[in-house]
Amino acid sequence: MLPFSFLLSIPITFNEKHCSRSRFWRAIDEFERRYIYEALTFAFIGMLILLIGEAFLESFGFSRVPGYGNAALMLVLWSVGLIVSSWRRHWRYE
Repeated sequence: MLPFSFLLSIPITFNEKHCSRSRFWRAIDEFERRYIYEALTFAFIGMLILLIGEAFLESFGFSRVPGYGNAALMLVLWSVGLIVSSWRRHWRYE
């Protein structure tokens, strides 16, 4: 009975998360939306380049980076993207 009730709670949890996320995107203004978009773009492009480099080095016998290392690197790149985006906006519009 417990696994069945757990399976029923998954769509409810997903719907609550989706609604709160859509409310968040409607609530923030255009500046914040562009700020987050630029940071995510920086992180995803940086991660794509690093993963292609990792695959290239792996073909020469280097070991793989663990999944948690990639996730941590993605967070670091996103943080750097936020810093760069904030810095660019501060110096461009002042």
